[in-house]
Amino acid sequence: MSLNGQQLESVKNFIFWVSLIGLFVVIGFISVFVIQSSRLGWHFSENPDAYLNFGLLIGALLTPIIALSSVLLLWMTLKVQMEELRKSNESLQKTVESSESLVKQEKDLFELRLLQQNLLSNSDYISSLNSEMFAISDESYDPVTGTFNGRESFEVLKQFNALFDPKGDSKRFSEALQFDHNGKLKRHLKSIRSFGIDLIRYHECGGSLRHIQELLQPLMQATEPFYKHTMNLMRMAKTHKLEHLITQLASLHEKILIAIQQSDKRDFEVLRP
Repeated sequence: MSLNGQQLESVKNFIFWVSLIGLFVVIGFISVFVIQSSRLGWHFSENPDAYLNFGLLIGALLTPIIALSSVLLLWMTLKVQMEELRKSNESLQKTVESSESLVKQEKDLFELRLLQQNLLSNSDYISSLNSEMFAISDESYDPVTGTFNGRESFEVLKQFNALFDPKGDSKRFSEALQFDHNGKLKRHLKSIRSFGIDLIRYHECGGSLRHIQELLQPLMQATEPFYKHTMNLMRMAKTHKLEHLITQLASLHEKILIAIQQSDKRDFEVLRP
């Protein structure tokens, strides 16, 4: 592994100081030897064995120093390699995270386009969510004639937003469910849930609510009664097994309100229920 400038400088300094210390030890030993030789009257021997022993002595002095230097250099090399490995792992991890982030962005962008296309392609239907007509019992019963406001029919059509009393009375909504023989009202509620989920997911993927501003109001109006009168509706919904669906619609209304609050207020006019 390659060394950076600071690490290379540290190794050079280490080698320099170890070499300098070793040199001083050798010079010091030779100086002491020469001084002692002069005082004791020693002279150069003509016996080769004497020089062999002297060489062994010098080797015995230098070998520990060189061995220690080798061990320290090996330790420094391993330390540098471990540091380089750590940095390589960090760099690789950042690369992986960056790649995953790019993949997620591409996925979110693709999903964002699909959600926006789905919402806009159904804009006419979403805009008419609250004006969809459903049958309830006719309250204009005349006991004298035995008819309902001069008609023999006991059903009358009401818009979806008229099924809910502002005070929380769910009588009309309950009647609409009783007359919902073909499941039209239940399918309508599921459509509201589906479009609401798409809108929230669109916002979570980074979509601007300003681009679908005209769809927010009908969705908010369609989910508002379930948010305000959840308890009253839940008691009635148990008969028709709609507890989970009504809970989801109430939660969607709250999430839409939160999404509006989180939107950029500089280019989006906050809608109020």
